[in-house]
Amino acid sequence: MRRPWIIWLIFATCAAAVFAATGWISMLVIDLDRRDTTAQRQADREEQIRLALWRADAALMPLIARENARPYFQYSAFYPAQQAYSNKQTTLNYGDVLMPSPLLAAKTPYVKLYFQIDEDGRVTSPQTPTGEWLKLAASRYDMTAQLNEAANTLSNWRADNDVKSLRSAAEKNAEAPAPEAQATVQANEAPAANEPLQQAAVAQLDEQSQQSFAQQKQTLLNAAEYAKRRDLEAQSRGLSKAGNSVYESLPGSISQGEQKSSAPNASAADAVQIAKPQAAATSAVDEGEMRAAWLNGELVLLRQVRVDGRELVQGCWLDWPAIRTWLVSEMKDVLPGVTLEAVTDAGASAGGDTRMLAAAPIRIVPGPMEYAALGLSDPVRRALMLAWIGVVTAVAAAGLLLRGAVALSERRGAFVSAVTHELRTPLTTFRMYTQMLADGMVRDEEKRGQYLRTLRTESDRLGHLVENVLAYARLERVKLDRRAEDVTLGALIERVHDRLDQRALQAGMTLGVDIDDAMRATLLRTDIGAVDQILFNLVDNACKYARQGRIELTAKRGGAMMELRVRDQGPGVGADVKRRLFRPFSKSATAAAGSAPGVGLGLALSRRLARSLGGALMLESSGGAGACFVLVLPVRDAGGRGD
Repeated sequence: MRRPWIIWLIFATCAAAVFAATGWISMLVIDLDRRDTTAQRQADREEQIRLALWRADAALMPLIARENARPYFQYSAFYPAQQAYSNKQTTLNYGDVLMPSPLLAAKTPYVKLYFQIDEDGRVTSPQTPTGEWLKLAASRYDMTAQLNEAANTLSNWRADNDVKSLRSAAEKNAEAPAPEAQATVQANEAPAANEPLQQAAVAQLDEQSQQSFAQQKQTLLNAAEYAKRRDLEAQSRGLSKAGNSVYESLPGSISQGEQKSSAPNASAADAVQIAKPQAAATSAVDEGEMRAAWLNGELVLLRQVRVDGRELVQGCWLDWPAIRTWLVSEMKDVLPGVTLEAVTDAGASAGGDTRMLAAAPIRIVPGPMEYAALGLSDPVRRALMLAWIGVVTAVAAAGLLLRGAVALSERRGAFVSAVTHELRTPLTTFRMYTQMLADGMVRDEEKRGQYLRTLRTESDRLGHLVENVLAYARLERVKLDRRAEDVTLGALIERVHDRLDQRALQAGMTLGVDIDDAMRATLLRTDIGAVDQILFNLVDNACKYARQGRIELTAKRGGAMMELRVRDQGPGVGADVKRRLFRPFSKSATAAAGSAPGVGLGLALSRRLARSLGGALMLESSGGAGACFVLVLPVRDAGGRGD
């Protein structure tokens, strides 16, 4: 190859393109994995928010349902027990049996005050009776302190809120879509894991409704029985109903003796009939739905009530700080940093805000979530690692193969140049000498003999070169089956000695064989032709590079192997030559022209032949002048088997 750098430049460009493509794909995969991880985190967070919403609604809905279930007449401090459901707020007759409202002494959690707005704009509260009702409540139930506290609360409430704002808020609540619509949508979207919360909320509402109805029923039964008993007592004393005082009754206010007596003409069935609400049979009462709203920064429950054409606004003032703390505690384990905020925007309250509670205009603020740094998932990390290992391995393998191919191409090019140079010399000699002899230009017989000997030497040299090339080509193509035979070392040396000695004499050198009789008797099983070719190449190299002195052939046994050493007395092998000594085609035309004849194939061929015989060929450090090559061959024992 004249310009191997062009090949390496192309290879480097291709490798850079492969690495760039792999890097781009890796970045794309990493980006997709991070997006997937982020989307999964966001989905998990939305799931947590939905779960927190359901928990908050499940906690708050029973409170609103309980207030929504209260009859309209409970917003009066006292109401007649015997009146029908739709006539509870009619004018009282003297002597009517009155019931105290459950809200009179109510200490409902998370409710600061119950209030009612009449048609004329008068704001009242069942917790703050006035006039005779106040005296009656204070004297009969020992609740002066509680009444004063409620009166102060109502006074503050009147100061902060005007009647017009309250009525406007109640009308907006009445016109707004029912919160059940939003609750239904969220229920359809809620995960299956929240179904126990929904069932628990419904069960709690049912249980509270049943308890409330049972308490009211029992209260009305007691009131009806007590009223009839008082009427009988008054008649027995000769008193008329017109002279009776206003009666008022609580189940707990009846004495032990009064509880044991009963009216003979009043039965439980009659009492139930008297106390049972009759709103189902009349349309005189229209109770609106109690809904949550914000008014001057305070959370209230409001509803519109129509009783015989009169429009009332009823509601309660909720303790927002306490409710907020309560709801946050319900969601804390799901959203550690959650907070709640009021929703005063009408659009958000209408259902556009997905993070707003269904029970009240309250929005969940999830707060910051602590996430670990985004990293690659294990499958993606392993896949990218394997991909990069594969790409790097493939590029490295391609580089090594290319390097070997380039090196082999360079060596073969050098070999062709060296062979061409080596062939040119003998061919030129052949042409010149044969032409001279053919033309009769050499008449001296001595010179004619000299020319003929030169032609024979060159032919031997050319034949040896061709033989090495053909032998190496055969080894490159296939693994040859050696014709091994049993032979003693002495017989082997005798068969190759004449050829080796003749080559040494041609170079003006002598061949000395120093092998004792015991060593000569060692039995070998090997290919004599291959050994002859190896030893001839070693002696030929000594003749070419040592050029003078003596060539020694010695033998030494080492266990199951026989070591044959060929040593010369030349300049030895340089350090730069040792690295490529056994490489094929290592001599270029320039090196061949500036050194001894040859193409640098003999030692490479000899080593491969030695390995095919089960032995080895190596260069031994002589520790002084000259070079020493060691041929190792396997030994056969007396039984015909290898040691």
